[in-house]
Amino acid sequence: MTHILHIGPTLTLARRMPIRWDVEARGVVRSGPLSRARLALQIRQDLWRLLQRLRGFAPVVEVTASEGGYALRAGGQLVRRFPKGHVEGLITDLLGSRAHQERWCRFAALRRAASC
Repeated sequence: MTHILHIGPTLTLARRMPIRWDVEARGVVRSGPLSRARLALQIRQDLWRLLQRLRGFAPVVEVTASEGGYALRAGGQLVRRFPKGHVEGLITDLLGSRAHQERWCRFAALRRAASC
């Protein structure tokens, strides 16, 4: 089950409630109008693919609309102990990946003109 929370300009997509941020990383997508829900869904999917071997991992993605783009926060809950710095580095690399951002933007575009 996926939980979606809308609070002002922020949309949060989580696997478990209550939300717990044991690991997190932040990024930015500079783009035209996007669906925050579709953007969060794509990021969550790639985050899960990246960290699915971490048993008990519950992904959380937060997308906040801002002027000129979207602020991203991704991470989630870890049931076991893992090298936090390593996991956060992997998430940071994912959020900063130009190829991923372009795919996310294509999927979440409200108009064909939106691009990263």
